[in-house]
Amino acid sequence: MKFFKRHLLPILLVLGVLIGGFGTTCWALDRFEVTFVGFNDMHSQIYPREISVKIDGLEEKKEIGGLARIAATINDVKSEDQGNVLTVSLGDINEGPLFYFFHGRAEMAGLNAVSIDVGILGNHEFDLGLHVLKETLALADFPIILPKNLDIASSDVTDCFAPAPYFVKTMKNGTKVGCFSLLCTELATITCSGPLTKVEQDLLDAARRSVADLQEEGCDIIVALTHTGLDADRSLAASVEGIHAILGAHTHDSLEKPEIVEGPGGWKTIIGQAGSMCRYVGVMKLVVNHNGMLDETASKWTLLEMTQAVAMNQDVQNAIEPYSNELETYMGRPVGALMQDADASKSVVREKESVLGNFLADAMRWKGGTQIAFVNGGGIRGNKIYPAGEISYNMLYEIYPWGNTLEKFILTGREIRETLEISASALKSSSDNYDPADRTPSGGFLQVSGLHVVYDLEKQPALIDNNSRILRAGNRVESVEVFAPDGKWVPLSSDEEYTVTTNSWTGSGGDKHYIFGNKNGHDTHIKDVQGLVEYIVSVENVMDVSVDGRITLKGTGK
Repeated sequence: MKFFKRHLLPILLVLGVLIGGFGTTCWALDRFEVTFVGFNDMHSQIYPREISVKIDGLEEKKEIGGLARIAATINDVKSEDQGNVLTVSLGDINEGPLFYFFHGRAEMAGLNAVSIDVGILGNHEFDLGLHVLKETLALADFPIILPKNLDIASSDVTDCFAPAPYFVKTMKNGTKVGCFSLLCTELATITCSGPLTKVEQDLLDAARRSVADLQEEGCDIIVALTHTGLDADRSLAASVEGIHAILGAHTHDSLEKPEIVEGPGGWKTIIGQAGSMCRYVGVMKLVVNHNGMLDETASKWTLLEMTQAVAMNQDVQNAIEPYSNELETYMGRPVGALMQDADASKSVVREKESVLGNFLADAMRWKGGTQIAFVNGGGIRGNKIYPAGEISYNMLYEIYPWGNTLEKFILTGREIRETLEISASALKSSSDNYDPADRTPSGGFLQVSGLHVVYDLEKQPALIDNNSRILRAGNRVESVEVFAPDGKWVPLSSDEEYTVTTNSWTGSGGDKHYIFGNKNGHDTHIKDVQGLVEYIVSVENVMDVSVDGRITLKGTGK
């Protein structure tokens, strides 16, 4: 054996190069190669859309995206190295009205026409429950592998996955590739996954077991297909030996350059993630040396933007176009019923407790799985009374037109109280003569869930300049109670930490909410309208709105 390794193996390698070197058997002794082309976090954005961009300081509209452009790009990549390219879909295929009305039929019709080799799940596939997940999975013409860290106690659903929790394929060049999947650990708190699903929280242990299994299968290249977020991918690469590459999703990062992370024993793993919403395709050329280690120089990652210059694949376009036409009709269909009139006038949602604000805040707190939620009054639109009756998607988009996502934070009681002082600064009393430029704009008044707050408007408001710098602290917040897990209302504790959900506008510090602007929140990537729809479904499709004493105003002088 020592003679073979020392003398005969180098001779065979040299002979392989001399006689062409690219034949399957000899080339496999030298190194292993595969190209992945993939996209992630589609969120049902299968049609092209317009975005605003700045060109030479001027704002212009440009069309981007679309599944038909992705298909054309994939075909081009595959034609360059036929038989050695794998196409992957990395989860969050579904979300929003297209998913709500068609239960994955539109998205899967397009993906089937793309010719995907393997797919994985994202959290949004669970948005409408396991019964709809089953419907969606059954439509796929390609294998979808069950995440290694997910257990679903329903054979009806698990039977729709690929037979094994892995994807293994030998490429034309002889390279044997093995893939496994991991799903985000917070699934239960951001979706309607239900009691039959259980997510293993130790991603590293799940990955190590997967690597061992695929090594046992004799795989030359092992790839993790993850829907866990870029930070989790980095941790995985730094902690687990044996993973050559991670193709990731969930946090919508558009990596223009690959990240190569060093793990145990000098092991190197390359990471790629290709944005979201069908705007990008990621191409990873993966090369592994005969010693089983990543070839950093030869391995590449390229991010391709689906601009208007990219041709459309007509087969995909034909497959998805009928759903676009139907969706316009479906958007007017009811998704629930409003039991009482809901006043969205500015004088209501920006100045006092609002029946609509209460419902929207409750929906946000429910979807975020937090103790508290804040909805800025300026984020509630329409400036009219929505009459009792049917609720359509069109109506919900009128209420929430901005496309904000839900963000989660951890704030101390002291920070929550200060946030409420910022909210109270938006309220004007008859004796108010402070400079409006140093006040919170009216849209920054917060509707709340999980709190009871009493404001005294005769007290001094917080003064904040236009750079969101506090000029003077306010003292309008007289008392605050928080809804405790035991169902009782208890005083807010200054030093205790509380979980909070708000929208991405407020979460970014909008309307001078500098407390949020100075914190690192977690963007769930759940659209505000979608979270609201899911909450309406959870309460049996009924919006039963009311005022219940969450916000009490004293000394208004009006």
